[in-house]
Amino acid sequence: MRDLKRFWRYYRHPAQRWIREMRDVLRDVPTDDATIVDAPCGDGSISFWLIKYGIGKQFELYDISEHSINVARRMHDWGGAKDLDLTIEVSDVHDVPVNGHANDVWLLINSLYLLPDIDRLVDRMRDRAKTIIAVFPNVASKNYQKFISQIPDMNINEMSVDDTIAFFAKHGYKLDDKRDMDCIPLNYFKSKYTKLSACYILNLFERVLPGKEKCYWIARFSREE
Repeated sequence: MRDLKRFWRYYRHPAQRWIREMRDVLRDVPTDDATIVDAPCGDGSISFWLIKYGIGKQFELYDISEHSINVARRMHDWGGAKDLDLTIEVSDVHDVPVNGHANDVWLLINSLYLLPDIDRLVDRMRDRAKTIIAVFPNVASKNYQKFISQIPDMNINEMSVDDTIAFFAKHGYKLDDKRDMDCIPLNYFKSKYTKLSACYILNLFERVLPGKEKCYWIARFSREE
């Protein structure tokens, strides 16, 4: 029963579905001896699902939100996390420790476009992150355009797919893998309760819904030596 409660606590649409693609892009990445750095981690739901599927043995989660970190810390109580080296701390992503590490994996999940000073951030993390697994919204999608019309100032670094790939190339990372990802267009729903219904009910039937839009994309970048 306790594990069932944790399932719903960490069920975040479409984050749980992203793990399918994330497992695929991580397949060729050695994670046994690397630390997976999830920053910003939000409530830790991405790392929770990676742990659930047995990906990685060492995790570090950082987020500037104390509330989100408090939610993420509950992963310590989940059976799958008990034998892991798991660090969860309140920290700005710009202050994530980088010394003494050179071959780690950085999870950059749906946050690059809204973070400040991203050039300095990626340059700094380059000393630590050999691999970057990143998720981005497809800014050309109707879903994203609807979302950004409601919060126009949220993403200060909005970039197209090609510009995003060029951004990482500028900082010494080459693209190894890229995949488009579907999701139900929750941003079309204005009511909070309708969105919640979509998260927990409509998602169960998403594979039979017609006309799904490619709203996100995931990429694996590797550091060029």
